[in-house]
Amino acid sequence: MCIARCNNFYASCERVFNPRLIGKPVVVLSNNDGCVIARSEEAKLLGIEMGAPAFKNEENFRRNGVHVLSSNYALYGDMSARVMATLRPSAISMEVYSIDDAFLGLDPSQGEPYCRELRAKVRQWTGIPVSVGIATTKTLAKLANRIAKKTPSLKGVFDLTASLDPDAVLARVPCGDVWGIGKRLAERLTVVGIRTALDLKQADMALVRRELGVVCERTARELGGVSCLTLDEAPDPCGAGPAGSDSALGNCRPPRGFLSRASRQSFDAADAGKAAGYSPGIGEPHHAGSAATSRCGNGVIPE
Repeated sequence: MCIARCNNFYASCERVFNPRLIGKPVVVLSNNDGCVIARSEEAKLLGIEMGAPAFKNEENFRRNGVHVLSSNYALYGDMSARVMATLRPSAISMEVYSIDDAFLGLDPSQGEPYCRELRAKVRQWTGIPVSVGIATTKTLAKLANRIAKKTPSLKGVFDLTASLDPDAVLARVPCGDVWGIGKRLAERLTVVGIRTALDLKQADMALVRRELGVVCERTARELGGVSCLTLDEAPDPCGAGPAGSDSALGNCRPPRGFLSRASRQSFDAADAGKAAGYSPGIGEPHHAGSAATSRCGNGVIPE
């Protein structure tokens, strides 16, 4: 299986419609512009924390030229629907986990090259960059996805199943970075001598269950390659063709009732373009706010 996760999703959505933001620090604020809920990589490098109150960072924003945007949840929902519609027919099963990521069940033949093609297709069709982590369990896939995003040399895809030494990979991951652990539980694990993902994988399962509960035990077993969390597959809303086929992907779109009027116009424009033999290229994402498909500024898709 794998997990495909959109990179800095809210900020990436904003960049699709305003290419001038590409390469610049961007933050998106919560309702009433209260606090930071999304950051571009450039904003993260400035030390801007998730959840930081906007009013306390006004000087920091001004000094570093940070572009501060109000949240637009209608836009983010529409873009999420488009990303998921692009992903769905490319897998034998799929669980939409959140607005910006989804677990995909893959055929054994669908390894790293296939996922790179899928990543490129999502970027071309929607303008949204994604990272893909491939592994045998959900927990390992989330870990692989994190590594794919944080390691530029991997170019957005990491296949943990192809690693020559998976334990060496786990040994470099702090417990707090494991899906479902978090800071408080990581502190409790440290007390019993468990500091890395490898330590947790190799820990005594009876001890883990007794001291930390069944949820943490499941996580530990998943790190060992034992699948305890199956895909909660949602019904396919696309009515598309066979999974993985170009025709299926080309015909797939979310139900019209799930989209705003602007996004329905965007999909209709895309269908009209396909009927005329037009296929958008890199740098030409469909704009949900327009019935026409227009070039994305300088043709650069956001990272």
